[in-house]
Amino acid sequence: MTDKPKSVYLEQSALSRAAFDLASGSGTPLYDCLFALQEEGKIQVWGSAHNAIELCLCTDLQLRQKLSQALENLTRGRRILPSFEFVILQEFLHLIDTHWPGCVQYDIRERLQGDNQRIYSGVIAHMAALVDYDASGANEELLRSKKLSRLKHTQILLDPNLVLSSLKMTQEEYLKFHMESDKGYATLSVEEMEAKIQELLSEFTPGKDARRSVSKFQKNREDLIAQRIVSLALPALVAAVPSPWDSYRLMNYQQVIADWDQPFPHPDLSIKQDDVTPLPPDFGSRTNGILTSKQTAQLWELLLERYHRLGLLIQPAMMLDLVFRELEKMFATGEPPTEGLTFDVDHASALHKCDIFLCYDNKLSAGMKIWADKMVISDGSRKQVATSIAELKRAVE
Repeated sequence: MTDKPKSVYLEQSALSRAAFDLASGSGTPLYDCLFALQEEGKIQVWGSAHNAIELCLCTDLQLRQKLSQALENLTRGRRILPSFEFVILQEFLHLIDTHWPGCVQYDIRERLQGDNQRIYSGVIAHMAALVDYDASGANEELLRSKKLSRLKHTQILLDPNLVLSSLKMTQEEYLKFHMESDKGYATLSVEEMEAKIQELLSEFTPGKDARRSVSKFQKNREDLIAQRIVSLALPALVAAVPSPWDSYRLMNYQQVIADWDQPFPHPDLSIKQDDVTPLPPDFGSRTNGILTSKQTAQLWELLLERYHRLGLLIQPAMMLDLVFRELEKMFATGEPPTEGLTFDVDHASALHKCDIFLCYDNKLSAGMKIWADKMVISDGSRKQVATSIAELKRAVE
């Protein structure tokens, strides 16, 4: 009986290292190592939606094609992880099905996740085949997302209280504050955001205030994460299941509403009490399971809050932990994240999905190693973060 091959996620820095000198079938040492280990049946290389997005944003079309071809060769053109929303959705549905067995229609998630993976896989294939493939349709929104991320974190660099002050808010107050703060950026162009970033950076002076900020963030990290779990998870669920018809068929709402007071059956919850928040009065007349789109989102939010109180939402917590560790590094270095913080949640989901996270970005890999040490694979071994060929080989063996 042969051992199951280990799944290796090729983070963008590792993809660049593997493919940068790739020409006429002759690869770099990293590419050759990955290819050989895969041919021996020891690993399977996986890409992700994050790879596809970063490749879309690459303005050097020759390099973009080279990177895309390397990713296509190593993933056999079919192993692409879904975006992070589906990792959150998978955990959410697993909790509901554990709570109310037989309640979830998994085929809907599988179809939507499959569509998500095929879209990104198709984009990568087109960029690999056509050097002048036009991906500009996606670029403006992607650039805006990354630039907005950098603007927000530059503002936090100058004024950490933009984040720390939220500790005094209730969950409801924070959700309202979160939505209102985003409205202020809606009318800014990419160019205006960049100008604002440069203006803010010119005002920043690193020093002891920055060191105090690191200490405050480290001291309050768990509370800051706890406050934001639902505000990350709920939009992710809506993004993963955007169709009202699919969300209506996703689970048996009649069963959930009728048995709402049923405690969560988890053996590790002997200490924690499942404090059930009553459903709003209008849900009582909905035992036929027919909910409006607004009521569906409201019920999802109540479920997220309930599982969050029980400490069961592991994936959003891991994603946010990585984000806040990157913010702490920002204060330590005096530099805001280089527009990549937007995708740290995707990195966290890749670590969840794969056995080995291959990364040549030292700052990113340090944060990933903290979580990898906490995660156990089904065979009892630990997740691994590799930053070199030698570490990759050790992780495989």
